[in-house]
Amino acid sequence: MYFSHTTHCVTLSFVLCLTRHFPLSIVFAIVVGSIVGWVATLQLVIDPSPAILAGLAAPRGLTAISDGSLLIAEGGAGRLLRWDLSGAPEVISDAFPYLSVSGIQGESASGISAALQVDGDSYLAIVGEARAHGHQELYRLTPPGQPLPVTGQDVQGFFPPQPITNPYDLALLPNGDALVTDSGRNSVIRITREGDIYDYAFFPDSLISGSKDMIQAVPTGAVWGPDGALYVATLTGWPHPVGAAAVYRVIDTNADGDALDRDEVTSYATGFSAATDLAFEADGSLLVTEFSTDMRNLVTDLTAAHAAQLPGRLVRRGVDGETTILTENLVGPTGVALVGDRVFIAEEFGGRIVEIDSGGDTSPTLIGWCISIGSGVVAAFLALSGLRAFMRSRKGEASS
Repeated sequence: MYFSHTTHCVTLSFVLCLTRHFPLSIVFAIVVGSIVGWVATLQLVIDPSPAILAGLAAPRGLTAISDGSLLIAEGGAGRLLRWDLSGAPEVISDAFPYLSVSGIQGESASGISAALQVDGDSYLAIVGEARAHGHQELYRLTPPGQPLPVTGQDVQGFFPPQPITNPYDLALLPNGDALVTDSGRNSVIRITREGDIYDYAFFPDSLISGSKDMIQAVPTGAVWGPDGALYVATLTGWPHPVGAAAVYRVIDTNADGDALDRDEVTSYATGFSAATDLAFEADGSLLVTEFSTDMRNLVTDLTAAHAAQLPGRLVRRGVDGETTILTENLVGPTGVALVGDRVFIAEEFGGRIVEIDSGGDTSPTLIGWCISIGSGVVAAFLALSGLRAFMRSRKGEASS
């Protein structure tokens, strides 16, 4: 955009010089150069995280698929959406169970939490959180059919504990089995294609720094890493101490079908608050969404308005171990996905998908600003050069 506009600025100024419309060329160079530079400068301070798909009902899961589209798990509407990053999203299915859960902390939606594309046009999707018929279940969907439960378990209240209690995210094993993070059991469970359920990994409780109290590691988002290990985000149980959450590395070292043996679950990165999802960048850096940096206060009132006052953020954990804040003021971020080098965030409490500036190798906005100002200067130089030539020619005509 910058190059196109500023090239026109230079070219038209030069043409005006050649046609001897020198005063007009000066005006054009100054006005257009100033406008382009002003617009570029303005874009330097505009929020780099504009809403690009709004009006959604509690979008939680966000997954990039091979055609460059995004799968969106819209929990508050029981819908699985496919969005090609422009226009309205396609509804793949609106037949997943969902409901609104009301309590003393506010009202929240429970429904489809995450989805993956498998076998071409088939999908696996997890429905979690509420203890109700049809929830706490893994579904297989082949459009235009209905979602079909994989395990067939039926929830009958709190006790006895169900094999799936509060599923959040899922990842796919090479043989087609699903790994599901379960924030009720603080574990990862393995669900076979036939619907059998096995424990795959557990996450340890930890001691609060400076206290004798223990906190739980509650697993949320999961992603395969470039090293073949599964990386799992966690948030912490009450009292939700700031900076006490971690990202864990999970790997079945001895290939026995689970990661229940010693040192198969290890801490990879620490210092997070309520981490909810993960995505690896091409260079091995890890993007982490944090639901809020003040979960202790947020859980007292789980509403969108309160979440906006206690926002979440996106951070990058570099391969060198350094953590950088990429953007803040996210309203309940629960999913992150990469399409090429573009970064997208699902804001469950914000009801939208946003694209953010990942702060890559260079800043496109700064480059555009430099090009715009530079071209304006070049255009002005051409115009002034033409004016001097014009004045010399006029003096020559007057003397003759």
